[in-house]
Amino acid sequence: MNERSLIEFLAFDPMVVAGSMLVLPAAAALISDLAARSLPPTKADWRVAAALAGFPGLVMLILCITNIVRASAHLHGGSFGHIVQYQGLPSLAFAILGYGILRARRRHRDTMSLMATSSPAGPALKAAAAELGVQVAEIPTDGYECFVAGFWRPTIFVSSGTIGKLSDAELYAALCHEQAHAAGYDPAFLFVLSFLKDIGPSSDRALNAYRQARERFADSEAVRRTSPIDVASALLAVARQSRRPAHTFMMASSCGNVWRLQAILGQEKSVPAMRSYPVLVATGLLLESGLSSLPALQVYLAYAVACGCAVSSAA
Repeated sequence: MNERSLIEFLAFDPMVVAGSMLVLPAAAALISDLAARSLPPTKADWRVAAALAGFPGLVMLILCITNIVRASAHLHGGSFGHIVQYQGLPSLAFAILGYGILRARRRHRDTMSLMATSSPAGPALKAAAAELGVQVAEIPTDGYECFVAGFWRPTIFVSSGTIGKLSDAELYAALCHEQAHAAGYDPAFLFVLSFLKDIGPSSDRALNAYRQARERFADSEAVRRTSPIDVASALLAVARQSRRPAHTFMMASSCGNVWRLQAILGQEKSVPAMRSYPVLVATGLLLESGLSSLPALQVYLAYAVACGCAVSSAA
């Protein structure tokens, strides 16, 4: 097989193009999971964890877009390979993207529903929110809930039951925790990562590492502004809060409340990270970057072959 035949094979062969839709995202998810295993248990960098969590979905997103772009230039043809490559795969790409968009709309609708069913903040919550300069809403339920949600304008939701259970100092500490999430646009990041998870395979280990890192940051910000006792008491008070959608950041989450309490109170046990942690993570990110560029390379090869054929015909 000469060089031109190899390029045409990589750029146009329907089995190669179809196989990339299956293999590349799965390979990216595997690499993300392996790299996430080396992250420090409680001190992972949230940027690294977010990149590892989002790369598999990003690879699938690029594959979907490139297949749609390729098909837009080849709308006619009747061979089996042509139908698979320029009709079947783009249809699959549209279906995957459509599913992700529908799930994203549902999350947005859930947030809007929270806004609609919540009530204006009461005196205690309003006073604490005014001091911090945050947007809050009260949920008229007796459950113990405190979380932040909202893509464009993050809002802290606190239930009536939580307000009645927490002292003023504990309520202020809980709001400081959630304000750290809102100020860091954590709901927006989680919204994007959730969309990427919906359209492709993902590494739950990397996503959990991201959530843990952000919870640790929010806890440390709350401790800096209040006291460790108030933050720990607020966390324990809402530890049995109602189940909320996964795209919200709750005061008491499923991301290991025990180690969070230990860190807040300065009793955290030191768990050494793997010595090869930087090398493994850097290698994983490099491989992920390479995988995400392969679909674009296929399109470039197809364009180069098409240009070469056009030049040959003109000659």
